[in-house]
Amino acid sequence: YLSAHKGATLPPTPVLMTPRTEFRRQVENSETNQTIYANVDKKGNVLAMSTDATGTQRLPAAVESALQNVRFMPALEKGMPVDGRIKVTLAQLAK
Repeated sequence: YLSAHKGATLPPTPVLMTPRTEFRRQVENSETNQTIYANVDKKGNVLAMSTDATGTQRLPAAVESALQNVRFMPALEKGMPVDGRIKVTLAQLAK
């Protein structure tokens, strides 16, 4: 990842750890346009997830469970890993 994006500045990038069909099944009864904010450290670890920009609203239990199978590549600043934040929806992850 780092060698492919030398000098790049990018937000964290989600990576599904299960097949998309399985992920879609896990979230089929959830609001797919639900906005999710994830704070990701420079190693790609999720520090926190919420449904609001301030980080105070917890995710619904079904969504939180499905997101346990999502990992992140860290944000990059000039090609170096940094802490970052990403705003995504379940629909974007299920594509």
